[in-house]
Amino acid sequence: MVLSLMAVLPAMAGNLAIGSLDLKVQGGSASGSGYTDVVQDTRVGTTLYVANSDKAYNKIVAQVTDSTANTYTGSAQTVTVTVKNSTTAASISGGVTLTETGNDTGVFSGSFLVQATPASSDIGASDGNNIRVAYAGTGDVVNATVDGTKPSISITSPADDTITRATTIDFAAIVTDAGSGIRTDVATGPNAAGPGNGAADADSDSLTSAEPRTLSTGKTVDIAIRRILASDPSTAFLTKTGDFSETAVWTATTNGFSFLSTRLLTAGEQRWNVQARDRAGNEAITDGLSTTTGSQPLKVTIDNTAAAISKVETGKRWDAATKTEKTTSARNSIKIYFSSAGGTIGGDDEAPTGIDKLDAATVDVTDFVVQTSSTNSTALPITSITFPNMKVATTGNPTIETRHIVYLTMTNDLASNAKPKVSLVGAINDLAGNATSVGDKVAVDKIPPKLTVTLSGGAGSTRQVAAGNKVGKEITVTITSDEPVSGTPTVNFTRFKYDATTSNQLEVLSFTTVTPTAVSGATNTWSTKQLNSVAGSTNGLVGVYVRATDLNSVAGGSGSGGTAAAGAANDTRVDLTTANLFEFDNNFAAASLTLTPNVTNATTTESTKPFIRIDFSEASEYSINTTSGDPASATPFDKFDCGKVTSTASTTCVPNKAGTAGSTPTTVEIDVQNAVTLTSITLDDVDVSASVGTVDADSFVLATSGLALGEHKLKFNGTDTIGNTYTTSQSYTFKVVARSAYSVALSPGWNLVSLPGDPTSTAIDDVVPSTHPATTILSYDPADANGPWLSAVRGSDGNWTGTLSTIVATRAYWVETGAFDAIKTLIPERSTATELPTVAVSAGWNLLPVIDLQLAKAPTDASLRPTGGPPVTTAPASGLDPDLYFASITWTVAYGFSTQANEWRKITPAVASNLIDNVGQGKGYWVWATKGGTLVP
Repeated sequence: MVLSLMAVLPAMAGNLAIGSLDLKVQGGSASGSGYTDVVQDTRVGTTLYVANSDKAYNKIVAQVTDSTANTYTGSAQTVTVTVKNSTTAASISGGVTLTETGNDTGVFSGSFLVQATPASSDIGASDGNNIRVAYAGTGDVVNATVDGTKPSISITSPADDTITRATTIDFAAIVTDAGSGIRTDVATGPNAAGPGNGAADADSDSLTSAEPRTLSTGKTVDIAIRRILASDPSTAFLTKTGDFSETAVWTATTNGFSFLSTRLLTAGEQRWNVQARDRAGNEAITDGLSTTTGSQPLKVTIDNTAAAISKVETGKRWDAATKTEKTTSARNSIKIYFSSAGGTIGGDDEAPTGIDKLDAATVDVTDFVVQTSSTNSTALPITSITFPNMKVATTGNPTIETRHIVYLTMTNDLASNAKPKVSLVGAINDLAGNATSVGDKVAVDKIPPKLTVTLSGGAGSTRQVAAGNKVGKEITVTITSDEPVSGTPTVNFTRFKYDATTSNQLEVLSFTTVTPTAVSGATNTWSTKQLNSVAGSTNGLVGVYVRATDLNSVAGGSGSGGTAAAGAANDTRVDLTTANLFEFDNNFAAASLTLTPNVTNATTTESTKPFIRIDFSEASEYSINTTSGDPASATPFDKFDCGKVTSTASTTCVPNKAGTAGSTPTTVEIDVQNAVTLTSITLDDVDVSASVGTVDADSFVLATSGLALGEHKLKFNGTDTIGNTYTTSQSYTFKVVARSAYSVALSPGWNLVSLPGDPTSTAIDDVVPSTHPATTILSYDPADANGPWLSAVRGSDGNWTGTLSTIVATRAYWVETGAFDAIKTLIPERSTATELPTVAVSAGWNLLPVIDLQLAKAPTDASLRPTGGPPVTTAPASGLDPDLYFASITWTVAYGFSTQANEWRKITPAVASNLIDNVGQGKGYWVWATKGGTLVP
């Protein structure tokens, strides 16, 4: 049987034949030039391997030799083979059609692909699966094993990113493949990339085992070891540039080879990689940075030159929390660069060349001395040292290389134009172990000029407010720099908006640029005076953003809403807490007046001693709209607070600095000009200033008394803090009218009612006169000598008779009537010299009134709770909270009565989720008290 099997195996190792069926494996469509559609030597013994990727050898060519299938000599015939993954049971539907190679050859050929993700004409397979091809015409079957795994490359020397002074480097690695394996000399086959075609010694080096297959040059065919100085080696498999595999000592190991190649190298960054391909065409390559797309080279740096200070800059500091370099709040910071032998660093901080990486263990604050300048040896105290020692991140921070950078934090701020001398006095090593030599560098000035902005010309201590609409009322902006600047500073006057449509932040709406003039006799000082035309001739909050560039071309700024490099810009976020702010205000808006109490309309009262409140709205006459985009129709707010901004799901409210929605950011008042002085006030041409009280900085209240019925006129004038006033006094006309009767609605039947205050006359015949259709009135008073029930019945003469002779506010009453006529009676204003009413309460049932000093209009049942409806969970529209009204007594239940619904309205002390009902003015209630007491309404 063995001899028979061997007889049908061809000599070439690129195929496997059983009887009439022969399978060959060819390169896939993306396997590289010279491999695609070329038969490859993927057979090991009796195992034929095939890949499952177009980048490897995944094409199987099936050939059947069967003369019996050649049924017609005039044209080519076809036969079919079945293709099945016997591991997963997947198959190619309908099999694969093989076409006769000629009209009368009896040899049939066709192909299919093995894919990890197959099309309908492919067979799907994973690593280790078995692909079975069968020809029913002769019963022959040939199997192929899927190798879908790349070789493994394990670097043993040198470690990636090694930095060393040694120039002799051992390059070593182990390359293995547990599937189809790595080809040896004796296993070479038909490969367009090299000689062999089955030869036992393809490279003519007299070795036929224990080495990977090689080219005649000695370089390996299926394993590349490339190295190039200061540039990336190729990742293309067939490219042999920089390949030094012919210098390696190769040793056979399980499933592959190990190698060692010792090389004498020159100084610099040596970049290298190892690339391998297994018998099935699967390729692997080393990657020095897995987080970056593609294959990055491994690195070994030969460094036999000590690091030295290359450059020093002031005004740059390291923020350890964010892993970023910052220039803000960096006036006490010095940045020191190191490079090999102190040479120039090429590129920029993000991608430098020529740097020398420091050994963190040797970096200490005592290694440095800072002096005032190259000519002034005064030592400046150093507080601390920061060595970030971080490489650039592929994503996120840090964005700059810092393994060669040291930051010094000085005890005191440096002058803006300071150029201190930094000396290295200690021993700092680089990572190769080279010790630095002492040396010094004078710092480059990177500190921006400090611009101080002073606003004057207006009123106010916390913020300047200027009239600003005529000469003499300008705002003055004075700019002082702590160092000379190039040219003249630029001043931007900015206006603001709140952008809720896209950014949800306060931004610059518009700005005007002004060039100030130098102040005579002052050093580095400029000023400008401006009317409100600089802000579009509008009133409100204005910002000042100032920028200037020092003599070392370092730009500085002051304010918010712009950048030091470019100045103010529209749509730039504004932080009000760091902005230079003032206000233009040439307006004194008309005041609003409120008459209390009033009836019918806002200018009519029944009181002869009403109060009149005057509100000037000075505190918020200029606001920023914070619930939509550019100020137009949005809701204005005088205090800019994120809590009053409507944020959207996709944006975050940024009110000040890095505040976010839901936080408690600093609030900034938009209009700080709040104060108004009332300069004159007369009522009916009589000075009443002695009767005026102050509510707040811009609101006042006038107390009147003894006013006659009829029309009255109030005149007044005032001035705000900066002197805005009315050209003529404002006037306000109101009317005092006779008091109208208080009305308590009645419906036919029994009505449970009360009065909120005592009538002018409490006699029952005056409150419910003979002309009223009521027939019976009852009250309940356990403390009355004639009680507890008191009653009055209409006599034939129309007058009342019985034990009830008065109608007062301290009792509730049952009134029987046959009509809808209301009880209407005059209730006078309560005198301030009279004691407030109270009601004695007995243990048990009490018939209690609703006393209301405000004499509010009696509500309908519907405005309390809909008749017949369930308990409500929101407060009724009117009436009084029973828990508050009955708070002075101990009670458990109260009942009102709806005449029209013939319904008792039960009220109990409320719980959080059940407000039940209110008690209403004009109503009466049965109330159960658990003990005696006093109702204090």
